[in-house]
Amino acid sequence: MSYAFCDLVDPRDRADRQALEPSAVLFHARPFFLLAAFGFDSIGHMGRMKRTITILIIAGVAVSALAAARSEQVSEWVSVNLFTVSTKAKQEKYLKLAQKHIADPAEFAGYLQQAEHIAEVILYLDGGQVAVAERFEEASRDAERTLSKQRPLPYDALAAARIENEKMFRYMALKYQFNQADIRKHQSIIEKHIVMAEVFMDSNPNTKAAGFLIEAKKFQAAGLNIEAYELVSKAKDAIYSQVR
Repeated sequence: MSYAFCDLVDPRDRADRQALEPSAVLFHARPFFLLAAFGFDSIGHMGRMKRTITILIIAGVAVSALAAARSEQVSEWVSVNLFTVSTKAKQEKYLKLAQKHIADPAEFAGYLQQAEHIAEVILYLDGGQVAVAERFEEASRDAERTLSKQRPLPYDALAAARIENEKMFRYMALKYQFNQADIRKHQSIIEKHIVMAEVFMDSNPNTKAAGFLIEAKKFQAAGLNIEAYELVSKAKDAIYSQVR
């Protein structure tokens, strides 16, 4: 699948960066510890100018620490990595964080990628947890629907939602499509993607996209769900590429 309409930076190293952020707070807070070592009482003996400079330095360091570490990100990191033990709960938290940060493409993409990856791990360890994958597919599809209504179109965030949704759908269709019930379940998901594209085309007619959707329905009817998904994706590429 091609996302030629945008240039999305791969967020796969995001977790490593987040893990280092608490150390950024300590790094920028070093002057506080130095002041404590010398004793704050000494400030009272400085001249007025020295007191002013010292206060400005302290204030500047505080602002720098907050800006560099982004305290909200730190609290989120602590919540997920220190206060959440269950892998399933971690996946749910990452998914909620992605939804919370949908307006920030980098944050959204990073958290969504983490949620998708952990969902695959859960499924690998316990094939009975298919509901985790289904919830993620639905949530990322809903995110795409929400983002597609924004103007200008947020191409980076939209691409992130579509990339992670495709990864999860492929995973389900390849590894958890064993019988007619599974085929019908995945056909139902395809239908929802088709409806999304058709609704979008009501206000953005696109002959090329319409042709892809016609072909996608044929593959969907035959139970070839991955092929159908790919054709729906091509239809969406054609639709989104004409929106500014």
